[in-house]
Amino acid sequence: MYQGAVSTLDPRHRSLLGIRTPAIGPIELPVDRATGVVLDGIGSVLGTQSGTERAALARIARLEREAAAERGIDGA
Repeated sequence: MYQGAVSTLDPRHRSLLGIRTPAIGPIELPVDRATGVVLDGIGSVLGTQSGTERAALARIARLEREAAAERGIDGA
């Protein structure tokens, strides 16, 4: 994962940080593709929404229900 993140850095920034891309001799390894596959797999298992996002959406839905209930009581 670390090497995948490093491979996305601009070459100038990697040079400033003293980090080299993973390679075997003169051939660079395709870690960005491998990292992408791993992240896609994790995303399919965990889902596209984070726990925080799910909680926020549930809270918004609850607040909307409560507001609708109040309008129903006030309008009666």
